[in-house]
This record gives sequence, C-alpha cells and structure tokens, in this order.
Amino acid sequence: MSLKSILYTIILSFAIAALVSCTDWLTEKPKTLLSPGQVYASPESADAAVIGCYARFSTNPTQNYMYEGLNNCSGIMSPIPPGLTEDHQIGWQLRWKSNSGSWRTCWTHIYEAVGKCNDVIYNLETSELPQEIIEQYSGEVRFLRANLYFLLVRMYGRIPLVTVPPKTLEEVYAPRAKVNIVYKQILDDLDYAEMYMRGPGRTPQRKGRPNYWAATALKGKVYAQIGDILDNLARDAAEPGSGGPFTNEGPYPDFDLSGGSEFANCGIQNRIDAWTLAYEINKNVYDNGPYELVPNYANLFYWKDPAGEFVNGVESIFDLQNTEKSTANFCNYRTTPTTWAEIPNLSGTQTEGRIRPHGWAFLYFRDKYTSTIEGKTYTDPRIDISFVHSRYTYNAFGVNPGASVTIFPTVWIANRHRFAPYLRKFVDENRTTNASNANMHFMRFGEVVLTLAEAAAELDKTQESLGYINELMYRARHSSLNLRGTNTVPKESPVPADWKVEDFADSRALVDAIVMERCFELMGEALDGWFNVRRKGAKWFKQYISGPFNRFMWDDPDSPAVINGYNVIMPNDTYRWPETYSDIRRIMLQPIPNEETDNNPNIPAEDNNDY
Repeated sequence: MSLKSILYTIILSFAIAALVSCTDWLTEKPKTLLSPGQVYASPESADAAVIGCYARFSTNPTQNYMYEGLNNCSGIMSPIPPGLTEDHQIGWQLRWKSNSGSWRTCWTHIYEAVGKCNDVIYNLETSELPQEIIEQYSGEVRFLRANLYFLLVRMYGRIPLVTVPPKTLEEVYAPRAKVNIVYKQILDDLDYAEMYMRGPGRTPQRKGRPNYWAATALKGKVYAQIGDILDNLARDAAEPGSGGPFTNEGPYPDFDLSGGSEFANCGIQNRIDAWTLAYEINKNVYDNGPYELVPNYANLFYWKDPAGEFVNGVESIFDLQNTEKSTANFCNYRTTPTTWAEIPNLSGTQTEGRIRPHGWAFLYFRDKYTSTIEGKTYTDPRIDISFVHSRYTYNAFGVNPGASVTIFPTVWIANRHRFAPYLRKFVDENRTTNASNANMHFMRFGEVVLTLAEAAAELDKTQESLGYINELMYRARHSSLNLRGTNTVPKESPVPADWKVEDFADSRALVDAIVMERCFELMGEALDGWFNVRRKGAKWFKQYISGPFNRFMWDDPDSPAVINGYNVIMPNDTYRWPETYSDIRRIMLQPIPNEETDNNPNIPAEDNNDY
C-alpha cells in the first residue's frame, strides 16, 4: 500500500508522549492502550509508527498554517489585501507576532512532530526488532527530524534542542541552543540517515517515501545555508549603516567574528569550507543520485495519473503526499481561484486564493523572461505553467458561468479576487472538495541543480555554474502547459535564453541572479520562499525584495492605478517594507510565541528575536 493511501487512514495511536509547547505536554492523554513493546513488536507495526511521523510532519506544521504564514510574509508571495484580519495585515508587513492568529501555533506543531520523531527513535532503538530494521526506520525518522530542526533553526535562530522524550518538567523547559549546535545535530541525523535509509542498492524504498539520497541532498542544502550565515556575518557587518556585526542583535547574537569559525563543530573553518562541502555533496547527488529533471516543467504539477507517473516521478526527492480523501491542505486549496473552469466540479464554498504570488514579483519575473524576437513577443513557458494571471473563466458554480474574470495585471484593484495572480501549480482538475491529490514538492532535483549552481558560483566556478543553470533554461524552453500530463516533449521556445558570462559583472551578480531564479522556479512550493529571500542577508533583502516592492507600490507614477502616490491594490498607505538594516534584521527571524516565553523560564520574553 502506498504512503498516499495510508496517511489519511492512519490513527496516530503509537505516541507515548509528544513534545508540545511546555505545560500541555505533561497532561497529554494517551491515545492508545498499546505498550511500546506491542507497538514495536514487528516490522509492520514499527512501520506504522514511522508513518505516524510523516502524518505529524505533513499535516500540521508544513502544509497548513506554516505554508500559508511563511509564504504570505515572504515578500514574493502575498496574502489577500489587508484589512480583513490581523493575520493578513502582518503578512503584508513581512512578519508574525508572538501572539497573532494561527501562526503562533507553528512552533507547537513542529515541536509536536519533533516529539513524535524522538519517541519513535527511542522506542525503535530500545526494541527487540532486528538491527537492520531498527537502523532503516531510525534513519528515516532521523531524516524527518533533521528537516524539522532545519525549519526551526532558520525560522527562529536559537531554539530548544531536544532529541529524547522528556521525562521531567525541567527537560520539557529546555533553553535555546546556539545555532551551530543545532546545525551539528541536523548534520548528525543526516549522516545516520544517509548511512541506513532504504534506497538504490539497498532494500527498496517504500513507495512515496524518500530514500537515502534525500538525506544527502538535504546535507548539501544545509552546508549552503551555513555558507550564507558566514557570508552574511561579514558582508552585512561591513555595509555602511548596518550597525556593525551581528554579535548582540539580529539572527545570530551568540556569534563573535573575532573567535574564529562558529561552525568548527561541523567541520567548517570558514565560508570556503562550507561552500566546498555544499558543492561536493550536491555534485554527488547530481552525478550519482537516482534523480533527473522532468523534461516538461508542467509535468511537475500533474496529479491525476492513476499510476503516479508524474506524482512521484524522477525529479521527486521528498514529496509530502496528499490524497482526495485526506484532510484539506492549504497548498492545494488556498492558491487557486474560486469557481474556476479548470476545476469544473468544485463549488464556491471553499476559502480560496488566500496565498498568492505578489504582483511586484510576478511582473519582475514576467518581464525578465519576456523578449520580442522578429516582431513577436515570447514569454518563458513557466509563467503560464506556474500562474493564473490576466484573466480566468468561471465554472458552472461561478457568479456568471463561463464568464471571463479579469485579474492582475490586466486590472489593478484591491478586490481580493483580482489584486494579484493566483498560483496554478497545485490545481487538481478532479477536485470536488478541499482535499486533493496535489502533492507538495518539499524537495526536488531542480532545487539540487540550483544549489549546485549557486555553490559553484560562490567558489568562482562561473562557467560550470552557468552550465547547471542552463539545464533549467533548456527544460523551460521545452515546456508547455498544453502538453501537461503527456510524455510529448514540446517544441522549443526561444525564451528563456541561456545565461552567458557576459551577462554578469562578477560572480556575486551571478549568485544573486541564481537566488532570484530559485525564487521563480520554486515559487509556492514548500516553504522556501521565506527562507530564500532571507538567507543572503539584509543587504541582499533590501536590494532585491523590500526596495523593489517599495518602488512598485510607491514610486512609479506610470503604474496603471496610482492614487495619492501609492498603488490602489493596497488599501492604505501604511505598508512600506523595511529598508534600514535594523528593521530588516528584525524580520530575518520569526518571534517565539508568547505561550512559550510565558511558561518556559529558560526563554524570557526579552529573549525573543527583538520582538
């Protein structure tokens, strides 16, 4: 049975305890009378416990509030126009609050998932199962835990680091661990997972679940993140007006540049070490891993094939599995238009279109990849594959069935349905409810190619870096929305053109372009939109995100709808994004929820990421 089939039926009855936000943990009621000895008595029952970790991972922390919250305050995607709820207003301001709305529960949800992983690892490794089974399943769960802690450390900086089920209240109230200590635990988990998970040349992986190459790919991404941290500590500190190094404020208050490498515990002495490891590991996945690029970009988002050929295809490294019988997941029902003809059997009762590509970002990428050749205009096929823009048609449940609805950028208006494009990637034509077969691509091979290109550029391997990027350009030119779901290779478009050395002033300009390309290629997938725009630091964020947004909203008199100096797709003039370094630093991390700072004596309210 596939993971898709299992996830919506499994009852999470195997948890002995789960680490949740502080005081709730010790009062959690057992969901089963089964003892650990019974749960882990056979490979089949142990496998069910592992699937419970996937269920915790995919339902609460990532596909619901975290997906909506992080994307909507990323800067490249957007909530509906503010004024409806505080959550939407703070999304426009690129931040959460420690006490605001649903987003504060993300901390709890992720730690619940961490707690489930800790419980399963502990019980596996103290069970009497065959050692090979223990190692396989423990490796798989450690891979999930590494993903969860990688989310946490990038969102919150220093965090409580718990790797065994707590037995006392003191163990529940853990202090915040230094960032480099958390990264060492992530890498240790991935080393174990890489060694023992199922996969090619070993026991075949379970359908719909990652193999050991996924752990390798994530390691490459982690080392790239460390390279960015070391770069930003120096680069942003040297920027005029930055306020100096991030030693007593900002994302890394424990770091002191005068003391040598902060990541020596991870085998890294300097930025070159980090980027070299990122390059070598991603190159290994690229050269030897079992993945390849899907020839037609549109087939990455094709969900109805009963054999699953395009659902978990050759580009999938780690997909969060969804099904039409599962509970609603925000990535597939809050990104598309209501009563849209391309989902003909869906009525207008669902809350949709709350997670949207930002208008400024859409225009940036559309204009970047639009060219006029011999009097004819061509646009990158990924624009139409990824976005619903300009207009769409109502289905039979629409206000006026069959009518065309004009949206951005054909019209600029603050109406919640028309102010920005929609995301097309998660459309499932067969959907009749909020549930859908559309998976979330949590990590795919295209991302590995981008990280490899970035690491090569960071190491001044310019020509090699361009070679990797141009594989994605080639794939884009041979993509077509109209041939989605087929094995036909579309004819070549003249756009996007290959990247050339002369297009970039230096390797830094190439790196910046790769990161923006990453924002485009992966827009709306998983949670990387929020992380991508922050990991290059405050200077980068100002240059490529907040500065362009402010010019788009405020400083362009030629925009189609400017009133009183700002575009009317905003309801008022209070939403200017930060451009000073002190303000940008503040939105590099999210605030820890007040439930945690109120109850955990080791995390006082004043130690909350400058919130």
